[in-house]
Amino acid sequence: MNIAEEKIRQAIQNGDLDSIPGKEKPLQLEDFSMVPPELRMSYKILKNAGRMPLEMEIQKDILKIEDLIACCYDEAERKKLQEELTVKTLRFQQVMEKRKVKDSSAFRMYQDKYFVNYVKRDKMSKFETIEELATYIEEQQLVLLFIKTENCGVCDVMLRKVNYVLENYDHVEKVEILLQDMQEIAGRYSVLTGPTVLLFYNGKEILRESRFISLENIERVLQLLEK
Repeated sequence: MNIAEEKIRQAIQNGDLDSIPGKEKPLQLEDFSMVPPELRMSYKILKNAGRMPLEMEIQKDILKIEDLIACCYDEAERKKLQEELTVKTLRFQQVMEKRKVKDSSAFRMYQDKYFVNYVKRDKMSKFETIEELATYIEEQQLVLLFIKTENCGVCDVMLRKVNYVLENYDHVEKVEILLQDMQEIAGRYSVLTGPTVLLFYNGKEILRESRFISLENIERVLQLLEK
C-alpha cells in the first residue's frame, strides 16, 4: 500500500470524508468542449485567475445558446433563445470591432455575410439566399446538407468522409454550406458550430448529426430509404 492509499484509508477510518461538500452528488464539471484539448489547461488557469478575454467568454455563451437551440422544440423558448443569441452575437461584434481585429477568423465567422454553395458531384453552383436553398430542399426528394466553418480542418476531414459515404448513393443531392453567417443559418436550421449534417426527405428533416458526425447513422438511414 502506497502513502496515498494509506492516507485515504486513515481518513475513512477517522470519518474525515463523511461530511465533505458535494457528497453523494454529481460532480459539477466545467464544460471545456469548445476549447481545443491542447489549450484547456491554459484556459482554466486564465479563467481561475480572472484574466479570461471577454470575446472568449462571449463565444462560450454563444456556443451554449446554440446547443440549447439545437435541442429546443418549444417555439416560444426557441424564440427567446434566438433573441439571446442575437444579443450575444452583436456584443461579440462590438468587442471585436473595438479591438480592431476585423480580419480575424473568429470575427469573420460571426459577420452578417454568408454564401451558400451547391455541390452536385463535380458541378458547383451558388445559391444567393437561404430562401433559395429552402426552396431547393422542398423540390428535391433527398438532400444532404453539409455545413462547415471556414478554415476548419475537422470539417474538411468530415466532408471527405461524407463524400465517401455518398459514393454509393448517386440519387442523394448534396448541398455544401460554408458557414459565415452563423445567426442566419442557425436561425433557420438550428445548427451548431463545426461540421453538421442534415438529411432532408421530401422537404422534411429526418436526420441531424452535429459536431461528432456519425457516418454510420447517415448510411443506415440512406439504406432504410432505399428499401
